[in-house]
Amino acid sequence: MACPSDTFKVFVYILSRCGPDGISRTSPTGISAHCFLSLDVVRRAIETLESPDPDSRSKVDEGRRIKDVDGGFLVVNYLKYRERGYSMKDSARRMREKRDRDRKREKAEEKRTKAEEKKAKAEENTFPSKREAEATCAHNVTDPPVNGVYFDGDEWRGLTPDFIESLREKFPISNVMGELEKMAAWIKKDPSRHNLEDRAEFIDRWIKRPWSTNGKGGSR
Repeated sequence: MACPSDTFKVFVYILSRCGPDGISRTSPTGISAHCFLSLDVVRRAIETLESPDPDSRSKVDEGRRIKDVDGGFLVVNYLKYRERGYSMKDSARRMREKRDRDRKREKAEEKRTKAEEKKAKAEENTFPSKREAEATCAHNVTDPPVNGVYFDGDEWRGLTPDFIESLREKFPISNVMGELEKMAAWIKKDPSRHNLEDRAEFIDRWIKRPWSTNGKGGSR
């Protein structure tokens, strides 16, 4: 860049004609015709580029830019910078591949998180949590029944969270709270069904019935 503009122009043209071996197959006459420079100007530029350069960062061949060889001009550091260019391309490729892997990993993590949230929401909607069961049956904990689990006053009594949890463990694919609501509706439908008997075995038999797991329900 510190050279005169004509010299710089000649060097750029030589670089543009380089093959993979670093040889620019051209001649002073060809350079003169393509760069619209006189032959004398081209020869002076070539002489400058072939001369040692004490200020060059590269000490290869005393800082010369080109050498006159059979068939054209050899760009002294061409192969060095060509390899550097390939190295930079490899680095850029590896960086792109890493970004692609990171994006795929993030998408997979996002998909997994959404799936877990969806599953948790579905379980929450289908099976009330133990905390909800405790809130629903709070009066049963403080006021335990005399006959175990029974139905009185249009509501269940004696349904402790531990009892409900044991039902869930015994019938993992059944909606225990939903089945209890169906049982309550069935009992309320007929006054003769109201009594203070222990309903634990009745509840067990009810949930065991084959249609209790598919949501169809049925009459007792």
